[in-house]
Amino acid sequence: MLNFKQIALSLSLLTIGSQGHAEEQIDVTQKYIDYLANYFVGAESASNREWDNTYCMVANPFGGCSQKGGSKIYGTAKGSVQPMESQFGNGWVIGSSTNPWTHQLVVEHWTDIKVIFPYSGYSEGKKQCFPGDFYCGMEWDSLHPTGRIIATFTAAGEKLRIDMTYEVQQGHGDKPNAILRDAMVALQPKLKSVTENFIHLLGSGATVEIK
Repeated sequence: MLNFKQIALSLSLLTIGSQGHAEEQIDVTQKYIDYLANYFVGAESASNREWDNTYCMVANPFGGCSQKGGSKIYGTAKGSVQPMESQFGNGWVIGSSTNPWTHQLVVEHWTDIKVIFPYSGYSEGKKQCFPGDFYCGMEWDSLHPTGRIIATFTAAGEKLRIDMTYEVQQGHGDKPNAILRDAMVALQPKLKSVTENFIHLLGSGATVEIK
């Protein structure tokens, strides 16, 4: 099986400038899946969110509120990416062409992959009560929300696009699920960085867009 150096060397040795010479293509699908397993699986992120359920009990005659009633909920969650659940699509093939003006070799990407990663974590929500602004117990505690990250990779040339969507698994309440989902959304730059590093190892300068 080719390693990354061998792939880059193979690309650098491609001679496709003359007509009639078939372009060499290399399938790097499994290499990328393995790279994700090493550098994206296990990634961690945390998030927090506040829910303000207070109301004004005593208004200030000069504006604002002198005394609040009700409560605020301060929720936190931390989670990590689990090993890949499934993979779909045609794969990832790289080839090359020669820039007709600079005569430099350009690595081209033909990518059609969808991967699904489960995620799981821990969440708790503390409650602050008013009037008095004091801790009045846990809104929820020791919950372990779960969900899935669905990442779709597409490319046809020198630009690769990543679309990420998220599915929460019910059973732990809307608030804990929402906070952990926020934490997983925050891992978008991590997946972009991992993919860019993989592309650079292939000797490519292709750009990566993520949404």
